[in-house]
Amino acid sequence: MPKAAWEHNEKIGWHSSAVPVWHKADLDECVNLVQAITIDTLVNELGLKRVDWIKMDIEGGEIEALRGAQQTLELLSPVLFIEVHETMEPLKHFLTKSGYRIEEATFDQPPDRHGWIVARRL
Repeated sequence: MPKAAWEHNEKIGWHSSAVPVWHKADLDECVNLVQAITIDTLVNELGLKRVDWIKMDIEGGEIEALRGAQQTLELLSPVLFIEVHETMEPLKHFLTKSGYRIEEATFDQPPDRHGWIVARRL
């Protein structure tokens, strides 16, 4: 599905880089526009009754995508496997507020700049 996970259903700017790991949503410089969809909308449109886990590797857009998944997180409690891109503090705050706890975390760029976390709902 060629859509970006985001906090609103809208078109957002997308910056493509020569190095794929640096592709990212770019709300200031709208070089290319892509359709974004919330995870909640996607779950509802597909009629999903369960979501066991969500994996995110979205180059710094973790918080925005999770904001668009609040209903899914609350009702279906998927396990989250998220690549973190300098978003650890706001991510911790969001997850705690949503009833999740981080079970595992590993970072290859300390302190907590880049790595992976696994979070489960309490």
